[in-house]
Amino acid sequence: MPDPNRVLAGKKATLHNPNVSQQAKERAEDYIESHSSGQETGDYSAQAGGRDLDYEDLGDYDEDADFDNEEGLNVLGDESGFVDDPMKTGDLVEEDQLEGKNIENVRGGYKATMHNPNVSKQAKTRAQRALEEIDDETQA
Repeated sequence: MPDPNRVLAGKKATLHNPNVSQQAKERAEDYIESHSSGQETGDYSAQAGGRDLDYEDLGDYDEDADFDNEEGLNVLGDESGFVDDPMKTGDLVEEDQLEGKNIENVRGGYKATMHNPNVSKQAKTRAQRALEEIDDETQA
């Protein structure tokens, strides 16, 4: 059973998170207003029969709340849900990105990406190209 104080803390964090939609912030604020009286001091009178009433708020979940801009792009990535890869533009691997890192660990990460069945073909292709670039740079 979730701790009501932690649920309230999460709702308060939602209010200050810049990656959360205005609609989600409004729902969090409504939740805080309706559930904070007495609970901050440890009074759990809002619970009925040991059950947490917090789950009632999930009934009006709006999937569009995760989209927070005019283009309809997910705040955590693009339309497909993938987060933009910072290595997508320009060189896949720049020397300053490798500086201070164990090159064999970097290579191992790319190799793991290529063999991971949960990774898209696009990511595997990028990993292959990055490995080729690393090999070219280390041989030069």
